[in-house]
Amino acid sequence: MLDKAPMLKVIVNSLKNMINTFVPSGKIVQVVDEKLPGLLGNFPGPFEEEMKGIAAVTDIPLGEIISFNIFYELFTICTSIVAEDKKGHLIHGRNMDFGVFLGWNINNDTWVITEQLKPLTVNLDFQRNNKTVFKASSFAGYVGMLTGFKP
Repeated sequence: MLDKAPMLKVIVNSLKNMINTFVPSGKIVQVVDEKLPGLLGNFPGPFEEEMKGIAAVTDIPLGEIISFNIFYELFTICTSIVAEDKKGHLIHGRNMDFGVFLGWNINNDTWVITEQLKPLTVNLDFQRNNKTVFKASSFAGYVGMLTGFKP
């Protein structure tokens, strides 16, 4: 996580800057920092401890880590496709284009947040007894899984 911390800070700061564009007083970010940690008791399983750990390691306020973990609910239009070929093999694809409509970069015709998420993309192997039981693609700093599959 330490190697991804600088890029996670970049994307969290970009989200704050976009919010402050619409509400320049900084009040929304203040509410995020002060109030969102109060939601922790509502997350299942180890999510609370994971987010606390990410906040501690990256030195990003806990409320902002929580907002990073729930912002996909608001700004996703990604597509998942599952298909089966003639031999019965399953094919699964996901485009993970989060951040659409969150700031347009006129220099390279891309969405700012989408581009900032690219270096945070990670492929994960979940193991039990030193054996991979499933794999997933996700974003560093994101607790949980967007798409997983059994190898």
